[in-house]
Amino acid sequence: YCLLGGIGETGPDVPKAAEALRLATEGGARSAGSAASIGAIRAGMRADLVALDLRDPAYRPLNSLTRQLVYSETGRAVRHVWVDGRRVIGDGRATQVDEERLAAGLAELMPGVTRDIEQLMRNAEKVLPAFSEVQRRAWSTSLGFNRYLESS
Repeated sequence: YCLLGGIGETGPDVPKAAEALRLATEGGARSAGSAASIGAIRAGMRADLVALDLRDPAYRPLNSLTRQLVYSETGRAVRHVWVDGRRVIGDGRATQVDEERLAAGLAELMPGVTRDIEQLMRNAEKVLPAFSEVQRRAWSTSLGFNRYLESS
């Protein structure tokens, strides 16, 4: 999200890492209509938490946890995850899913998925010029507010 600022002009309206993290948590909960129960760590909220291994190279040296989480985290440092108070990742492994069986099933399906994607890409090439023009016109139209940030 906040990397979008890197493709345009820089300035005070470009979202910062802390703003991106807040919008991903509290903003995501609000947009889902669930701000009363998720999106923040407070008494009475549902417990969705992630424990990271700060020994991961993305966090060394640790300068700004927020910036390093937003710009550098790839999932490699995720050690434990709790969703609604239930541990679903432990020591970096899924606790609710047989990962080996899932991987085998995906490998079996992939040739068909690959064929479907190739066909979709061929079809998309046909409409790309029209969509590119729509996008160009949309981005050249002022909306009266910053497209990256919510209104204050």
